[in-house]
Amino acid sequence: MAENTRWRHALDLFNSGYAWEAHEAWESFWNALGRTTPEAQFVQGLIHLAAAGVKIREGKPQGVSRHTKRARELLGDLTAANPGGALGLAPESVSAVLAELEKSTPECWHTSRTPVVRVLDAPLRLAE
Repeated sequence: MAENTRWRHALDLFNSGYAWEAHEAWESFWNALGRTTPEAQFVQGLIHLAAAGVKIREGKPQGVSRHTKRARELLGDLTAANPGGALGLAPESVSAVLAELEKSTPECWHTSRTPVVRVLDAPLRLAE
């Protein structure tokens, strides 16, 4: 899947601050993977990462916390089981995004109404 143009596009959306659009793009992969397979659950974790980004923009700490916790649950096992990269993602990049979300506080959130703002510094990367 890492070679798939749509997959790379979804990663680019997320890394560029388009959390909602990344969420929507990953949802199509989640459905195509059957929603309950280990790979689909990993994609569902990415969907929750994107949802946490949306909640940051909305200034909703409980939503950020809830989606980050669920993302950790869904991403943790598959990332640990695939040190070479789950679905082509570098595990350390997934861990970095989760860690950034877990330590973020409302004081550091960017909730302006500008069209797009990167709310996370850590990017998701493909495994090398």
